[in-house]
Amino acid sequence: MRLNSPIVYNLGYLANCCFRITDIGEFDLKHATLDKNSRILLIYNELKELIAFSVLNRNGEVIIITSVEFDSLNNNINRDKLRDVLMKFSDELYQTINSSNDRIKLITIGANSKVKPKENIPFPSKYETPKCSKEDLYQANQYHQRQHILLSDVNLNYDNLLYDIEVPTYKDPRLKIEKVIIDEFDLKYIRLIERIDNKQINASIISNGDIFIFNEDFYIIIKTNGEVISNIITRDERALLEYNSIKNSIEEYLKVESKPVNILEDNIKTLKKI
Repeated sequence: MRLNSPIVYNLGYLANCCFRITDIGEFDLKHATLDKNSRILLIYNELKELIAFSVLNRNGEVIIITSVEFDSLNNNINRDKLRDVLMKFSDELYQTINSSNDRIKLITIGANSKVKPKENIPFPSKYETPKCSKEDLYQANQYHQRQHILLSDVNLNYDNLLYDIEVPTYKDPRLKIEKVIIDEFDLKYIRLIERIDNKQINASIISNGDIFIFNEDFYIIIKTNGEVISNIITRDERALLEYNSIKNSIEEYLKVESKPVNILEDNIKTLKKI
């Protein structure tokens, strides 16, 4: 799941569990949506229906899957299939990370998870249980207190496991930049601008014939008279590169044009050049 997906607020109700604001799973929910080394695995059935989810947390060389959450009253959900998905995912995650410049040595799951490996191998009691984050003061959570081993290095030496180290942070793939020519009023564009500007704006900021270029964290408007209005709200270097590249292209185009961009045909031509 993308880090900022609003679906996160429905997951606790979907699975009839505590993963909700003001419930005991609130720490996990906030951490999963705010921390760059935390993510949520969404599990769908053959009909592409969302049926289960798991919260993943990275702590140094360890990945902690708190649990597999689903509605246990739903008789159509097959636990064996969920276990197969969990094991396959863990293996692919382990292989993918370790085939890069990154390294993990262990993947665990909460001992009270509804779905666990067939072989329940507990995390050795002589060692401190891995925490989900430096801020994890929520060890009272049943899924954090005790953990079982999902997958580990062969002959893993627990004395040498590294925690709280800087690790490469995962970044969601960038969404595709959208480019439209305004031909009718659409409230979604106004809402996007308001979110980025963090204020209410006059709907007349966009009008028919304007070019509207945007992503989730920036917008650029080319008015029919050649005026350019824009804003960006991120420190993501990839977004800054997109934003600055497009703005530079627009500025270069407007410099060489002999007349203002004031008719729809000019806008179409501009749109193709950017």
